[in-house]
Amino acid sequence: AACGHLLQCMMAHPEMVAGTDRLDTVLMRAAKGKLMCKAGGEAVFIAVVPEKDTVIALKAEDGAGCAAQAALCGLLEWHRRAAAEGPVAAQPISFPTLKNWRGLEVGEIRMGTP
Repeated sequence: AACGHLLQCMMAHPEMVAGTDRLDTVLMRAAKGKLMCKAGGEAVFIAVVPEKDTVIALKAEDGAGCAAQAALCGLLEWHRRAAAEGPVAAQPISFPTLKNWRGLEVGEIRMGTP
């Protein structure tokens, strides 16, 4: 019961989980109480979608947070496990345009198709 209560609290108050402008918070806000997401150290992420009885846990082997964020959003979108608004709202965080020190666009982070 305590775990269920904690899950509900995290989904109801995402800003208390990760602060503002973090992938966890953006995904949970967009999902409106239907997704719990939490980042851990060294590029570890977990996402729980209770109504679809789904848990995703992943870690980027090299510890790169940007890779883990992109992988999590890609998995949620490909498998349609979260509200469509979640991955869309997280696009700027998960799939950013990369810029050099002069501010010129030099690349992007994106997912291939499975």
